[in-house]
Formats: sequence, C-alpha cells, structure tokens
Amino acid sequence: MPIGVILARYLKVFDGLGPIWFHLHRSCQSLAFLIGIAGFGTVGYTTIVLAIWDVLKGFDILDAHNIWNKTYVGIIISLAIIAVILEVITWIWVCNKKMVKKSEEHVDIGQQRA
Repeated sequence: MPIGVILARYLKVFDGLGPIWFHLHRSCQSLAFLIGIAGFGTVGYTTIVLAIWDVLKGFDILDAHNIWNKTYVGIIISLAIIAVILEVITWIWVCNKKMVKKSEEHVDIGQQRA
C-alpha cells in the first residue's frame, strides 16, 4: 500500500504522464488489498506454527529431558482441541442466529408484521 501512495503523491505532478499515475496507484492499492485479505489468515497460522516449531527446536538444542517435549506437545494439542471446540460452538451459534433472523423476516400471506 505505501507504494501506491508514493506513486499517487509523486507521479501526478508530471504532466506528461496523464492518467497513467492514477492507474498505477489504483493497481498497487488493489493488489495490496487483495494480498492483505488473502494472506492475513495464512500469515497468522504460519506464525503460530513457526513459534511452536521454534520452542520444540529449542528443547532439542538444549538437550532437554523428553518430559518437557511431551508436556509442551500435550499443552499445544489441548489448546488446539479447545480452539476447535470453540470454533464449532461459534459456527453453530452464528448459523442458528441467521436461521432465526430469516424465519422472522419471512411473512406468510395474510399475516402482518408486528
């Protein structure tokens, strides 16, 4: 996004470019927006995976007892299970809320809305 701002700020003063500066600005801004939307979730998950791997690699470098490794993996698995359960509960709640809203919007012939 900063590149698009820079293009708009400094290229529009050149008269010979015409509308090219705007098309370059719009292209950079649109590309940055799409990359931001597509990459935001994957970057977050990648960061989590790298952090977990970093701790496991640290246990290996320190030659820690196997119990530390097993305990850490157990905690990570427990947190993952909790996250999945909360995700399922959230989706069920959202879907039920949408169904209730749709059923309230539905009006049969001959009925009036309250």
